[in-house]
Amino acid sequence: DCGASPRGVWKNSSRQGLGSTYPECCDKSYCADFTCQPSTQWVSRNLSSLRGGNTEACCQPLTCKHYTCKDPSLVLKQAAGLLGSTDEECCELKSCKDYTCSDATKWTKRPVLVDGVLRKGFDDATCCEEIFCMHSIDCERVDGSKWRTK
Repeated sequence: DCGASPRGVWKNSSRQGLGSTYPECCDKSYCADFTCQPSTQWVSRNLSSLRGGNTEACCQPLTCKHYTCKDPSLVLKQAAGLLGSTDEECCELKSCKDYTCSDATKWTKRPVLVDGVLRKGFDDATCCEEIFCMHSIDCERVDGSKWRTK
């Protein structure tokens, strides 16, 4: 099988002939004929004369290291060598520890940890708890009388 050659530099030939070596039995493979897949993780080396027929020989990896998440609620994943060029491949939801509740008089930050793991989220519903009037203020007047709750 010519495709099993190192770095895919040979491909199966349509010609019939005698031989037992790659040059006798196979055609040369060039990277110009190879498509890097998936395109969000690999880009062609753009060398048409480069011999090869596989990802290792013909493609350069696109790593998340230099990617910027487009969605502001996302942060770059910390996995080393992670391949990708999209939010889905390179980013994850920020943790609640980085979120500020929208109104400090109506929301209080939830505990950051859930079962010892950082709470993931970046909105009031996930990262904050509502503050209800009954529990948040002392309804006693300065003169000692009581306010009535609504």
